Amino acid sequence: MPEGTTNDWGPNSNGFISPDAPSQMVLNETIDAYEKTYSLTVGVQYLYKIHFHHNSSGTNYSWIPDPLNPETTDDNYNNSILDVTDPLFFQPARHLTDSGMVDGISVGVFTNGVLDSLVYAVGSDTINGMDSMSSESVFYAHLDPPRSIYESYWIQATINGVDYIVYDQPAIEVEEADLPPGVEMGPNWIDGQMFLAVHAPAQPVVQVLVVEPGESGSDAEALVMKKATGLEDIWWIELDMSAGEYEYEYLLLNGTRLPDPLSRRVINGKTRVVIGSGGVSTADDYQWQSNEYIRPALDTLIIYELHVDDFAAQGSGQGHFNDVIARLDHLQAAGINAIELMPVTEFPGGRSWGYNNQILSAVESSYGTPAEFKELIDTAHEKGIAIIMDMVWNHMVSSSPLWQIQPDMNLNPYFKNSSDLNPNEVEGTWGMLDVDHFNPYTVDYIHRVHRIWVDEYRVDGFRFDATRFVGWDMNQPELGLLGWTSLLHDYDPGLYITIEHLAADPWLVMNSDITAGWHDSFHDRLLDHVHGNYSSAMTFMSQVVGLHEYSNWDDPYDYPTQVIKYMVSHDEQSLIQEMVQWAGLTIDQAREKDKFYATILFTSRGTPMIWQGQELGFQSGWLDDNGNGNWDEEKLSYRPLDWGLLDAESGQDHLEYYTKLMRLRKKNPALYRGTFYDLWRYSSDRVIVYGYHDQTAGAEDDQVVVIANFHSQEKTVTNVPFLAPGNWVNLLDPGNDLFLTDSICEQYTVPPFSAHVYANRAWNLTAAEQQIHQPELFQLYPVYPNPFNSSIILSFDIPPVVTRLITSVQVYDINGRLVETLLDEPLKPGSYKYTWSPVEIPSGVYFLKLSTGTQGFTQKITYVK
Repeated sequence: MPEGTTNDWGPNSNGFISPDAPSQMVLNETIDAYEKTYSLTVGVQYLYKIHFHHNSSGTNYSWIPDPLNPETTDDNYNNSILDVTDPLFFQPARHLTDSGMVDGISVGVFTNGVLDSLVYAVGSDTINGMDSMSSESVFYAHLDPPRSIYESYWIQATINGVDYIVYDQPAIEVEEADLPPGVEMGPNWIDGQMFLAVHAPAQPVVQVLVVEPGESGSDAEALVMKKATGLEDIWWIELDMSAGEYEYEYLLLNGTRLPDPLSRRVINGKTRVVIGSGGVSTADDYQWQSNEYIRPALDTLIIYELHVDDFAAQGSGQGHFNDVIARLDHLQAAGINAIELMPVTEFPGGRSWGYNNQILSAVESSYGTPAEFKELIDTAHEKGIAIIMDMVWNHMVSSSPLWQIQPDMNLNPYFKNSSDLNPNEVEGTWGMLDVDHFNPYTVDYIHRVHRIWVDEYRVDGFRFDATRFVGWDMNQPELGLLGWTSLLHDYDPGLYITIEHLAADPWLVMNSDITAGWHDSFHDRLLDHVHGNYSSAMTFMSQVVGLHEYSNWDDPYDYPTQVIKYMVSHDEQSLIQEMVQWAGLTIDQAREKDKFYATILFTSRGTPMIWQGQELGFQSGWLDDNGNGNWDEEKLSYRPLDWGLLDAESGQDHLEYYTKLMRLRKKNPALYRGTFYDLWRYSSDRVIVYGYHDQTAGAEDDQVVVIANFHSQEKTVTNVPFLAPGNWVNLLDPGNDLFLTDSICEQYTVPPFSAHVYANRAWNLTAAEQQIHQPELFQLYPVYPNPFNSSIILSFDIPPVVTRLITSVQVYDINGRLVETLLDEPLKPGSYKYTWSPVEIPSGVYFLKLSTGTQGFTQKITYVK
């Protein structure tokens, strides 16, 4: 709205308005609406939003665009746009009773001219509305008795002799018809036809607006969906439209417009689809290259957690899937074979951690398109790297279409009051809506979303956030956390299904289809150690190296693959940050100590996970920079990874050490499948000795022994047990090997905060040079999609030559005229992929020509607008 009115809705602190703050809008009962008056300038564009509190404490609130104004910004903030014209007709609407009848119609009529007349019609009745104009220029006609929602409604204003149709809602006729075979909820591309289907609880009618990209469409253009025969609250429609890209949104009788709750791609608040091969995601025709990919074995998994925007380090809100692709070689060379992406599903605004989830079936548009996300997964798979998605099912923002389609807690089966707890559920939604997991509709919806990511995007697994707040019940295994994790496991038993369930519950993991849980004690005991709160040798062995949680005596996890261990995740300060900021160490000292903790991580029982930049010795963390006591502001802010460390001596040194550890973890079978041995604990010295022995059938008798000193002083211990006599190779300090005539080392000195790792044979842990594929032939691969609508992808190979080849890619029309030169530059040998998005050319047949001067290829392509 006008400059200086940002806080007109109340004292606004980072989007939060206290519920005790007086509302800046006033209820005007004569027009059945809240109102606030502004003086606006004709010809100026204004942006605005509406704020709601959903509970008395103010923790559950939302900012939403005006549901009666279809014009919104396309910058992910979805602000409503008001272009001030003269005349200006604002917020035409029908007013509905609780029983779904219309008891009024209204519209704001603002002009510097003369309002000659205003008439309105309901069904066949036309009425003079001038007497219903308020002094604030708002027309409101009360209808008594209320009229049916299915009747037609129409308003016409005459200003300075010119007639304006202000509102035109045709009569609605609802047809019932069987849901076509194979049609599921959401968009469906079946046998060359696009079907839409949606579950709309307790909605008497659902319409859909289908428009060209970037357009809005009027209510009068909406198509009435068919009510599915014999199915409760299911609506569907077949879109009979020509090939091309379209956007659609559902229209409810109260004027609310919303994207599909099962959208794959959302642009400017609307669902984007392609009538054609691009289909429901606009990338259904993506050509996968990694068809021979096999998921890494769970016992050799090394997970790298990252946030796309911070990892990319391109500026706040500028991170993109392509930036992650550009770093995959680095991760592969370091030894990473799984990436855990913090939420990449659609969220409000342009910058977020993603835990304020809005549409969990759609790719976050600020990160890229569905095609670009598929390319990230495809490229990672080609490098043997799995992709794990972080998903948030505990809560949703109130702008989620799953809520907007029925914003009544008593009628919407997907949500509940957060204080109405299900079995084994802890209350907590971070101010958002609480998802009801003990409802079959919810379990079904969640499973549909999971299948989208598994089937359409080929993801390898999920990390489920905050599952302690979801609930589960062994007596109701079809509902709650158990319900949708078991469905997912049954659908693809090889998926990684991991949970952040804190406080941790080993029994739950061991008695369900959940693969693994985050191991709380590993991080907590190391954090204690950083700050001088030393645990016993028994605790280090049981809760850090071993599989116990919180206690050395309670039942541990059954298998190492059931736990995910980490020194730092997105939620914590890095141990380096803790050591530098609060433990008094220099950055160099902290990095050396970090290597000690990393050695424990990669030689302990469990699946290791590291946080972005950890391999470079990056000091990730945050401080209360503005001094207001709210550390979460800085925690959630843009904190880019410092990729300059990759070129720094300290970063390279750290990377080399981590790389050796990761290679050891994946290469030596004793560590990932060997029998664990708690060899000895020197309690007063805080030194522990543990080992692994691979005795599986056909194994090579690999053995590993680790001697770890958690004390701040150098310690010399005696009678150190090894697993066998003979030569023991020091894997991280070459040359300092041991030869034992029996299995006991009589005396051993270990420096403070260090761990020595021995194996019964030598292992090459140096980082091998990345082998780059060199094409043997000059060739152009078939372009795709073809025919195409918005863009086409071409891939080609350049073989090794003495000098770089001048390579050109050009497009010609059917008459041989040059349309566009896409490329004309020297290229080194390698494989290349380019995307062409034509602008302002007519539909038709074109020819794509790739040439180097001595060789050339031509392909026919068809462009369809």
